[in-house]
Amino acid sequence: MASRIAAIAAQRKMDQLDLLLKLGKSLPAFASRLIDDLNLA
Repeated sequence: MASRIAAIAAQRKMDQLDLLLKLGKSLPAFASRLIDDLNLA
């Protein structure tokens, strides 16, 4: 059960990173700030 939740969480995180990478291509400063926020969290 826990591993399944972890897998879902990991998938969501990958989706977020993918979205940030797409944003980064159009909004570099904004995306880099979001990435910094994620790294600090």
